[in-house]
Amino acid sequence: MKKLLSLLFAFQILFTAEAVLAEAAEEPVFSGVLAEETAEARTYADKLQERFGVTILFGSECLNAADTVSFAIEAEIPGRITLQDILGFNTVSDLEILEKALEQYPPEVFSAMKNEQAPNGFRFLICDRIVNNDPEQGSVGYASCDGTYYNIFLAHSSYDPFAVHHEIWHEMENYICWKYPGAFLIWDSLNPENFEYSNSYSSYGSGYDPSFFAREYGTSGASEDRATIAEAVFYSNREEWFSRRPGVRKKLEAMNLALISTLGIQFNWKNNP
Repeated sequence: MKKLLSLLFAFQILFTAEAVLAEAAEEPVFSGVLAEETAEARTYADKLQERFGVTILFGSECLNAADTVSFAIEAEIPGRITLQDILGFNTVSDLEILEKALEQYPPEVFSAMKNEQAPNGFRFLICDRIVNNDPEQGSVGYASCDGTYYNIFLAHSSYDPFAVHHEIWHEMENYICWKYPGAFLIWDSLNPENFEYSNSYSSYGSGYDPSFFAREYGTSGASEDRATIAEAVFYSNREEWFSRRPGVRKKLEAMNLALISTLGIQFNWKNNP
């Protein structure tokens, strides 16, 4: 009974803290404080940095990026306890997921993304929480570019490898459109007839057809459409999955043309190169 009461009390703290934060957040906010960082996590992060040629910050380290990102970074959320914290999910777990995602890319991706738009390439910032304009809808990830880094914010204990792939595509697209603003002018012609994006993160577009979209979230906007397709490239059953979706395959071809012309790489949807 004591364990049950303790767990219920922890959930009460969690919901109370999140309610206070939601009420106060008028603009997107990143919180940079996790549980106490460990030497093990920092050592692990350093090894990943060396292996992939990226920068990784977590917890209060993210506060150092406050002046170089689009959003403010807030200090500790008093009393915040997550279910993942209760179950023992920690920063090392976050880093294991990040590693699983990054090792699926060839090394030239990371070197190509150190370019004239962001000379230092990818920087992954694992924060406690990312809050949208709509405080009831927290984000798992967010991508931005500050002229030095491609910053990818990831919400502690909330993301999976597909969320990493999603945000990496957003950064690739950021570079593609910076270099060639008209790279995706043909995109609307690849959608079903009479389809319109909702242009809202909280609603879906009209005329959804699963043979043209990786998942329904992709109907919220063209950039999200492409990012969800980028996720699908890493499905374990991707060849069978793409074979059943000719509309998505045509969109992937357009994405690959843009990738080849800017980064010299392309996504492969078949199991064998």
